[in-house]
Amino acid sequence: MDLELTGKAAAITGSSRGIGKHIAIALAREGCDLAISGRDASVLGVAAQELRDLGVKVADVAGDLLEPAAAERFVTAAHQAFGRLDVLVNCVGGGRGGTFNDSTDEDWQGALNLNVMPAIRASRAAIPFMRDQGGGSIIII
Repeated sequence: MDLELTGKAAAITGSSRGIGKHIAIALAREGCDLAISGRDASVLGVAAQELRDLGVKVADVAGDLLEPAAAERFVTAAHQAFGRLDVLVNCVGGGRGGTFNDSTDEDWQGALNLNVMPAIRASRAAIPFMRDQGGGSIIII
């Protein structure tokens, strides 16, 4: 399938493993250059090499997107690496606590902080770059 992504640049949060990594692989197979992120630099490095082996440019940016400034650093690094940012895929996430009834307010707040705030911060950082180049796409998983 040709999604017309050759020469485009995408940033994918939470992309060193799991769903985020598979999204990055799919975009790489479409010819999209990628910025990927993850907390563990060694795992991130392995994922980056796998993507480079698919023939695309890859910027790997280690960091914990729960830190408020980390999402902006990641998005800015993606833009600097490629001179553009066409796609942002927000894929950081996970659960906190136990069952619905056993989860405390703190568990719920932790889940919101993990699943929502990095996407808001990364999107807020990406919008000016996309606006300046005439558009882009933001996806929240």
